[in-house]
Amino acid sequence: MRRVYEATGMTDVAHRTGAILNWDTKAVEVSHPDGVIAKRLTIIKPVLDADVVINLPKLKTHIYTTFTGAVKNLFGVIPGYDKPAYHARLHDLAHFSEMLLDVFDFVKPDLSVIDGIIGLEGDGPGRHGKPRRMGILIASRDSIALDVVACRVVGIAPESVPVLTAAHKRGWNGQFDKIDLVGNSIEEVSIADFQKPSTALDPAGYVEQKWLRAVVHFFLKSAFTPRPVPR
Repeated sequence: MRRVYEATGMTDVAHRTGAILNWDTKAVEVSHPDGVIAKRLTIIKPVLDADVVINLPKLKTHIYTTFTGAVKNLFGVIPGYDKPAYHARLHDLAHFSEMLLDVFDFVKPDLSVIDGIIGLEGDGPGRHGKPRRMGILIASRDSIALDVVACRVVGIAPESVPVLTAAHKRGWNGQFDKIDLVGNSIEEVSIADFQKPSTALDPAGYVEQKWLRAVVHFFLKSAFTPRPVPR
């Protein structure tokens, strides 16, 4: 039997599908010499043990990265307690986007399926976002192309999404006119009035008050910046 790991943004997927969740929380530090920003990564062990990785993101907006789809969803293979460290060290959005691409390049999911049956618009991905029934599923083995198509469906310019801009600079498929579509056309499923995020471009953008953001940044950076310790 092949081992399959599902990277998913749907917290109740197991209850709805009858799947069995893997509660293994172990993580392993791995080398990634091809990474642009991240030459080493800490990845949860079930991903490393799997023969097949199926990536199941929700279609939603993100006030920091504008859009979160197949590539951004793979940030979920980083252990939860390590995520704040990435935000603290990579507060520049361009660097953060390169790190997301490094994670994606290491995992190389076999298939990505964006769930837009009920998506999220507005200032997602948290409580300020608004659920939106769209009734679409988009799938591809090319996660970059998949994110480009999903952006086009909801009227987000792919070039306004930092991770897709960074992917294009790497020479990865990011040009819509070079993507082969099978099934419905973009025009048939597009949502003209989809609400885009009022993008914060700030890793502490979830914090509303500016003065509190400054405090959050200070403590994040202090807590997660490596420092030499004399012995």
